[in-house]
Amino acid sequence: MLISAATVIGAGNTHASIDGSVYEPWLQKAGRRGCRRMLETVIDRRELTKNQLGTLSGVPASKSTFRAYMAWMKANGLIEVEGELVRLRTV
Repeated sequence: MLISAATVIGAGNTHASIDGSVYEPWLQKAGRRGCRRMLETVIDRRELTKNQLGTLSGVPASKSTFRAYMAWMKANGLIEVEGELVRLRTV
């Protein structure tokens, strides 16, 4: 699947109406630190690259902690990952 230039340029600006409160239980389970910040960032931006997620959440994408938090979000069906692109899934 090809990603259009508009999608890449506009990554994170897709503010379709969603009810953020449905993610509150997951925010509680994520805890108070990096994992929660990463999840909050994905909820806010909806779609972004791994590097953008790392920068905005303060958890460097090059670290094993970032990979562990990504794995937790993916295992719980909160995100989908296509290459470098991370997207919020509807729960």
